[in-house]
Amino acid sequence: MGFTLEIQFSEDGEDGKEVLYDELKILTSLDVEVLKDIAFPHFVTLKLDLDKKFSKAKPKRTSLTLTERDYRKFLSTFGLSLMEVKTLLNDVVMINGVAFPYNVEEIYTTVDFLDKSMHVFMEVEDSAAEFFEKEWWDDKEFADEQRKSRAEKGRARAADRAARASVSGGDDDDDNEND
Repeated sequence: MGFTLEIQFSEDGEDGKEVLYDELKILTSLDVEVLKDIAFPHFVTLKLDLDKKFSKAKPKRTSLTLTERDYRKFLSTFGLSLMEVKTLLNDVVMINGVAFPYNVEEIYTTVDFLDKSMHVFMEVEDSAAEFFEKEWWDDKEFADEQRKSRAEKGRARAADRAARASVSGGDDDDDNEND
C-alpha cells in the first residue's frame, strides 16, 4: 500500500516564504489484529518508495541551492526519520489499539481484500444514532473503562512482541527497513 506525502518547509511557519516543497512516495504495510471491537494495527513497513537506479535528483520546488548529493542526503535522513515515525506509531500511538465506536448490531462491517488492497464496507443501521447517543455522549465512566481495557490489551500486546523478539534473538524482520 502506498501514498504520496506532500511536504513543505517554510521560513517562520506556515505563512513564511517557502524553502522546499516536494511530493514523496511512501510505501507502507501493516498487520491489524482485532479483538472485541478494538483494532491493534502494527506497521510493518513505512519507508520512502524510491527506485535506486532512477531516483529523484531534486525536489519539486526549492529556494535553496541544493546539489543532487545534498538532496539525496535529505532523502536518506528523511527515510531514517520514517523509521522513527514507524516505531512511534507502533510503540506509543497505536499501543492501546483503536476502539471501534460501535457494536456489531448498529454498524454491519465487512472487509474484502483485492489485489494489493483492503476495502472496509460499513452499513449503518437505523439504531446507530440511538447507540451513539446512549453510549458515547458525555459518558466519562464508560470512556474510562474503555481506556483502561485498551491500555491492558496494549501492554499485553507489547509484552508479546518483546517476547517474540527475544526468542528470535532480537532480529525482527518486520523492523528491517533494508529489504
